[in-house]
Amino acid sequence: RWLVTRPIRPEDGVWLVRGLRRLSRQGNAYRFLHQRKRFTENELHYLTHCDFRDHLALVMAVLGPDGTEVDGIG
Repeated sequence: RWLVTRPIRPEDGVWLVRGLRRLSRQGNAYRFLHQRKRFTENELHYLTHCDFRDHLALVMAVLGPDGTEVDGIG
């Protein structure tokens, strides 16, 4: 499988929501120090709208055979 790392975009919010659902209870607790079931709209906006000067985020995605992103993994 091929992967790509790139700057986060607003439309990546769907991957963040999906990733939160995939976390085990233990993984969720390690990441957030409590059980988080969802992100608020404000949290998703903050996480996906970066100015890339003072606020930076990257994502890693799995590429399908045609080179399109098929899954966000990090």
